[in-house]
Parts: sequence; C-alpha cells; structure tokens
Amino acid sequence: MVSRPVSFTDVVLCATQGVDYEIRVREPGSAVAIVVLQGGELSPRLVELAEDIAGDEINLYAFVARENRPELRISPLGAREARLDSMLSRSTAVLSLVRSAGGEPAIRAGGRNELFLQELSRALEIRGYAVLPSKVPAIGASPAFFFNRASDGGVQLELSDALCEDLHGGTECGANREAFVEAVRTGLRQYVAAARSDLGRTMDRFERATARFPAEIRTGPGRRERNGDRP
Repeated sequence: MVSRPVSFTDVVLCATQGVDYEIRVREPGSAVAIVVLQGGELSPRLVELAEDIAGDEINLYAFVARENRPELRISPLGAREARLDSMLSRSTAVLSLVRSAGGEPAIRAGGRNELFLQELSRALEIRGYAVLPSKVPAIGASPAFFFNRASDGGVQLELSDALCEDLHGGTECGANREAFVEAVRTGLRQYVAAARSDLGRTMDRFERATARFPAEIRTGPGRRERNGDRP
C-alpha cells in the first residue's frame, strides 16, 4: 500500500520505462504546455483527450502507465523529471489534466494562474460546462504543485469519471468531445491574447511612469559616487 506521495524516483525504482510505462513529449515550441501526469491505465482516455487539445501547436507531456498500479500514480507534488522540468522552465503557463472520482459530469479547477483559470472557466461555461473550485488544499498558491512552477503559474482541470465517459462513450460522445476540446482550446487562445494585452498595458504604465522622472535620472549613471566610494 502506498502511504506517501509517489515521486518519479519511486517509479524509476519499481518500474521499467518501455515496459511498465512510457513518457510522451511533443514540443512544437508553444509558451503554454499541457501535462497529463497520471495517464494510460491510471486514467483511461485522458492522454488522448490531452492530445486532441494540444493539436500540432501546443507542447505536451504525458506519463502513460501500462497498468493501473498505485506505485505508478505520481503525485503532482512529486513531479520532478528532467524532460518535464525542462518544459516547465520554458513555459509561461501549464494546464494539468487529471481524472477524479465522480458519478456526475463535473469539472473542478484551481491553480496559481488566475487569468488562465478565468479564461478557461469562461470558455467552458459558454459551452455549458459548469466549473467549480478545486478542493485541493493550497492549489492556488503553492509552488510545490508542478503546474504552478511555470513562470506565470498554471491551472489544473479535474474531470470527473462521469464526464470522461460522456466524452468517450455513448451516441453523442464524438460531438461532446469535440465541444469540450474546442472550449479548452478557446480558453487557451483567449488566455494567451489576454496575457499579451496585460503585458502591453504593464509596459505602457512603466514607460509613462519613467517618463516623469528627471532627465538626469533616466539618462545619467545608475550610481553616483560619494566621497570615499572611489576604489
């Protein structure tokens, strides 16, 4: 029985890559990344859903377990792996997808990136998906969660089992999945546009503020020598 959060080190010690699990990485060069840390048999169809969302233009990292074994269920608090760390270090934002228990279609969301969370929630709600706050403690602040290590933080979408089944089973699954994927992709696009606009407004405020400084401060040396300061 697993009594503590599982890390990548734990997985390496008890399982063999290429036999028990695989890691899929696609990096077309986007500023946003999508990550599935508990894919494959741990969360059926979740990796396929992430691949649909990522398309050909969004970075993707997926851990794909070939068996549903608790020792392969890596905790978002123990996610340290060279390729994942490299992707996070070059990402402004990260979207983590996880599957959660639940008999009703539901989405919960949380994370440090409030703008990203807002845009994703709005896009999903327009498509008829209610987004509830995550119940995971400290998810909105702690950098211990891997997705919060991106430069602007990240968001985790928790999809209930019932919702995942609706997206992959039944007569309407194709249309349901297409609508969900498009909603998330719309939220991603709107976030990127909003973040750029916000950066532009920040730079404008900075330039207006510095323009009010005296000319000698803006153009002169950054440090004035005082008596006794000379080497």
